Amino acid sequence: MDFRIWQNNMKAKFTNKVKEKIFNRDGMCCIICKKQEFLQFHHVRFWLEANRWPDRNKETEWITICMDCHLKCHSCKSWEGIREDCVLYLKNLYDI
Repeated sequence: MDFRIWQNNMKAKFTNKVKEKIFNRDGMCCIICKKQEFLQFHHVRFWLEANRWPDRNKETEWITICMDCHLKCHSCKSWEGIREDCVLYLKNLYDI
């Protein structure tokens, strides 16, 4: 599959309504460091894994995260511990 087509498909399904729900749920700040600047959305599961389940674009799969923490997520070996914290955060919110 062409990554660009897949990426555009993912963006099309991740609506502004879902983004607003996530942003409000997370208190309009990074759930890791609590910064309120340069916020982004991070998919808790890996992208290759994300293509394998139907709920990948629901708010139960995303967190609000600042740019600095997001960069660490994708470049730091210590991300696995942070990822576990993010999964636990979502499990506690949604009882999943």
